[in-house]
Formats: sequence, C-alpha cells, structure tokens
Amino acid sequence: MNYFSPKAVPFETLGMAHLFAWLFMLLVLFLILYMYKCLPHVLWHSRWIWVIILIVVDASLYVWYLASGVWNTATTLPFNLCSLMLYFTIWMLIRPSPKLSGIVFLLTIAGALQAMLTPELFYGYPHYRFFQFFIAHAVMICGQMHLFFSGFIRFHRFTFVYAWLFLNGLAGLAWFINEATGGNYFFVHRKPDNASLLDLLGPYPWYLLSLEIVALIILAIIQCVFVYLQKFFKCGH
Repeated sequence: MNYFSPKAVPFETLGMAHLFAWLFMLLVLFLILYMYKCLPHVLWHSRWIWVIILIVVDASLYVWYLASGVWNTATTLPFNLCSLMLYFTIWMLIRPSPKLSGIVFLLTIAGALQAMLTPELFYGYPHYRFFQFFIAHAVMICGQMHLFFSGFIRFHRFTFVYAWLFLNGLAGLAWFINEATGGNYFFVHRKPDNASLLDLLGPYPWYLLSLEIVALIILAIIQCVFVYLQKFFKCGH
C-alpha cells in the first residue's frame, strides 16, 4: 500500500495497533519515571528530545497536507485543542511558565488522552497519519509528564477552573473560525464523524451544555489526581 496516500484507510478503535500505541506510550512514561528516580540529573536536560520530536512530527504533518493536496482551511488549520496544546507543550518545555504550566498541563492531558482513546482519525495502521497522530499525542503527554516529574507543574486551588475558562475562550474563538471556514474546530458546530465520548452527551446543540459540565469535572479530577501524585513522588517545587 501507499503509506502516504490521501485515501482513507480504515482505523480500528481498540484494535491491536491502537492498543500497541497505548502500550508504547506507557513504556515511555515508565522510562521517564525511572529517570526521575535513578537519573534525576539527566531528566531535565533530556526534555529536548520531546521538543525535537514534536516539532518534526508537526512539521511533517503540514508537509504531508500540502504534498497530498488535502490541505484546506476547514479541516487542517492548527486550531483544535491538541494542536494548540502541542505548541504550548513545546513552549513549556523550552521556557516553563509557573502561571501557565498547570493550565496547559490539565488541558494537554485531558485533550490528548481523550484523542488517543477515541481518535478523530481516518487513517489506520500502517498509514503515515496513524503513526503521526499517535506519536504526536503520546509525546505531548510524555512531555507534560517530563515537566511534572521535573517539578515545573504548579497547581493552585482553582487551576482547573482557569483551565476551563481558557478552554471556553478557545472554543468561542473556534466558533468564529468555523463560521469563516466552514470547519468544525473544537466540535462546536457538530459532533465528530467518528465515535467519541461526545456521543454520550446528547444531540447538538445540547451536548455543548453537557460538555461544559463534563469538562469541568474531568479537569478537576485530573488536578486532584496529580496534586496527590506530586505529594507522593515529592516532585513539586
């Protein structure tokens, strides 16, 4: 087969390739934990690995968009949650910001985990897009966990609320971009075409109201879990 063809290749949710992608990410996360425990002097400097991978993987995607003739403003602008958080993750890895680190962490973990669980992906294994998609999202999570174990993620009592408000601001901006391009960034105009967690939240537009509540709860849960892990691993400043 042509691994770079613009023709869709069926993707099997929770198929063997999907599960292996999760397994690979978990193995890398264990490696980060090992470095935190046994090679702390190496951990922070090795962040450049994630920076380089994210830049290369993201740049390759836009090269593929242009080369395959599928680039268009309705579907391929870098204006979905994970695309934006990829850029924020690169920024945090290069120059951590105490004020933004917790917000970016929560949104990246929430968005990337959901994307890896129910991908909006129309290219299955072994197509290039399959590898690009899962490498990008897995490395975003690994990059944020790298920051977490390096002690650069700061949570305050209402960080999850600030993350939720920031998410709503991005979604509001996405609505205007969708109106201009005919797109569906942040899924504010309709549900994704593939099966997703949004299918459990009712029809359009009511699922948007349900999503507001669910998003706030998920962000709060993630913050609680990682605040506990910070204390358990003693990795906060």
